Amino acid sequence: MPTSRLIRKSCFAALAVLVFAASAPASAKLRDGVVSLAVSLPLTGRFSSSGARLGAAYRFAAETLNEAGGVAVGRRDYQLSIEIRDDRSSVSGAAANAAALAEEDFLLQLGGFGERAAIAGANAGAAGGAIVVSPLFASPSPPDGEEAERPRIFSIAPPRAAFFA
Repeated sequence: MPTSRLIRKSCFAALAVLVFAASAPASAKLRDGVVSLAVSLPLTGRFSSSGARLGAAYRFAAETLNEAGGVAVGRRDYQLSIEIRDDRSSVSGAAANAAALAEEDFLLQLGGFGERAAIAGANAGAAGGAIVVSPLFASPSPPDGEEAERPRIFSIAPPRAAFFA
């Protein structure tokens, strides 16, 4: 499957997970007919080109869903809004974004680009009560030397080994 197609499919799947979860109380910002979802991506630094493509895919997914009438949360239809923050291609930037977004009541977030950034963001978000879904670039298998248990990080990507099979 071409990479851009995989990215688009992963973004739609991640948005679907988040929108489904947004029907729970206090899980995402629901205001004035809009569900606001937060994303931390590398918009500057080493991984900026990939972050820009992933950000474009998130915006495309939200626009496509909005053009189709939005998403149903409970008995009401909402438009989607995507809040994208730059993590500067760094683990510390991903963690800072997750913590700041949790403070702003984004309790359901799309996580970082790369395993270490996703894990740092999930841990920082968890400290603020957030759940972080990493849609593509965080393998469910932890990097060497990391804890095996990640109770607040979810990935819809296949395990790392699947990319090298």
